[in-house]
Amino acid sequence: MSREPLYIEDLRHQLLLPSTAQYENLLQELRTKRSQIWSDFYTTEAMLTDEWKKPYYELRHTITRFAVHRFHFKICTMSPV
Repeated sequence: MSREPLYIEDLRHQLLLPSTAQYENLLQELRTKRSQIWSDFYTTEAMLTDEWKKPYYELRHTITRFAVHRFHFKICTMSPV
């Protein structure tokens, strides 16, 4: 979202671990997944507010479902490659 390193990258650097083939494969997979996220997803209500993350928030399911539905709608309207 903001060019932040992936959590797995932070862990490797903090723990001074080597870069293995498995690590590089996972990193590539996570970067690919990140690049496939529809950019408008980050402007949905669920991403713009923190209110729904609070305990016992009554409408959490509504906000998160609307965010996912808009994302799902975008996928469903894309033509196959």
